[in-house]
Amino acid sequence: MQSTSATAEVFTKQWNIGKRTMLDVLDTEAEVVNAKKYLITAKYDGTYAQCRILNGTGILVHALGLE
Repeated sequence: MQSTSATAEVFTKQWNIGKRTMLDVLDTEAEVVNAKKYLITAKYDGTYAQCRILNGTGILVHALGLE
């Protein structure tokens, strides 16, 4: 995601001096948004998987500090 953000910044600078089209800039911005979305989805999926494992082993309630 960091490289995608860096690319978007460079494309914006290049657009400002006439070296890139607005479509190029918008495409890289869309890639940044998608990368962030995929990262959030992956983190959620990981947390969900952990909860399922804890539940399957019968220790979810204990792991959450509940009685």
